[in-house]
Amino acid sequence: MVVGELLVQTDVVVLGAGVAGRTAALWAARLGREVTLVERPSPDRGALDVDRALALLLDTLEPAIRMARRRERGLTRFKRAVKPAAVLGWVQHRLEAEARAWQERLEEAGVTAIQGEAAFAGPTEVRISTEHGAERLVYEALVLAPEPVAQSWPGLDFDGERVLGPEELLTRPHPPEALTVVAAHPWGLELATAYAGLGTSVQVVVPRDENPVAGFPQEWAEAVQPALTAQGIRLRWGVDDPVAATAQEPLVVVAAAPGLDLGTLAVDQAGIELVDAGLVRVDERLRTRNPRIWAAGAAAGARSPGEARQQGRVAAEGLAGRVAIYTPQAVPRLLRTVPGLAGAGLTPQEARRQGYHVVVGQATVDDVTVQVVTDEHEPFVLGLFARGEGVADLAGEAALAVEMAATLTDLAETLHPAGTPGAALQQAAEALLLSRES
Repeated sequence: MVVGELLVQTDVVVLGAGVAGRTAALWAARLGREVTLVERPSPDRGALDVDRALALLLDTLEPAIRMARRRERGLTRFKRAVKPAAVLGWVQHRLEAEARAWQERLEEAGVTAIQGEAAFAGPTEVRISTEHGAERLVYEALVLAPEPVAQSWPGLDFDGERVLGPEELLTRPHPPEALTVVAAHPWGLELATAYAGLGTSVQVVVPRDENPVAGFPQEWAEAVQPALTAQGIRLRWGVDDPVAATAQEPLVVVAAAPGLDLGTLAVDQAGIELVDAGLVRVDERLRTRNPRIWAAGAAAGARSPGEARQQGRVAAEGLAGRVAIYTPQAVPRLLRTVPGLAGAGLTPQEARRQGYHVVVGQATVDDVTVQVVTDEHEPFVLGLFARGEGVADLAGEAALAVEMAATLTDLAETLHPAGTPGAALQQAAEALLLSRES
């Protein structure tokens, strides 16, 4: 130990104050543990905050985008005015309010929060460098939950001016006049949808071998392109050289899958093993090779805030001595374009590749179409997908159906209000049941 360092003993240390870290800290504290939450000083906006910002932005803009499309088809003369700066300001206000609410919950639970750079000093110690000096935390258990970070594209490094990450764009108070999005992740198509709705002239460049609509029925994924074009977005799909394709563009946003930066944590000092993808090796309880350390969020492979939150809870319950495992059968998928895509489980194409004898039921109610994927010899739902306006809420319902091994009868007998996306789900299940009886 360096002379002058303060030695502090605590039950639980949580490294990272993103969704997974905050959740783990809150749950551990509520389960009676003394918790210290360590946040990097003046951290960059965590990449998963992009998901929440886009959700707020597109929830606000979707009615106006729908109205514009209907007006172009001559279905309405009503024009809904969008004030871009006001919309972006409201999104920032909501994000700040939600951050304050989290801080209050953590304080009420008795969580001690400190800002500093962390580095493991052994299997039971972590050194925290703060602006006031350094201290060593000796812990009984630790949750490794660093916030994910935005990833650039080779040759398109972030410079804060011409080449930005999604979070840098979303924090600007005014939308740009023109924008080129390199879309190697669904966020790219969502950013394009949102900023086109704010009046920006948008171009999307999708690199070759990247598919920002993966995980949805193939014919629906292919229909996303004309939907974006109908919104006035210029598309270039399958581009060999995104750097050359964007060389003359004044503003480029790179939307790639967020990555993990373990930085100077020195995880090897704690006996933590990494796998090939750079993630932390964990078991089904999210415990690492060091029995005192759990991993959650980006470190454990979480791809969405929902996954990160669930992993944070599982880690906290595990370190508190409870039996908790993380083995989801289905992870919700959501693409917030207009119309949007939502679902969970196996697509028809994925199910066929796994050897199922696929039968698909489909129904449309108003502008929402739902597909239910099953095997002709089994009653259980393999996958459930929706396309249309306002389908985001069906993503969770789809995941629940797959997770609980719901049958077609379960879906057909679950009541939904008439004219809602859920009604299309119910009718798709009914259609499959009728086809089996005939």
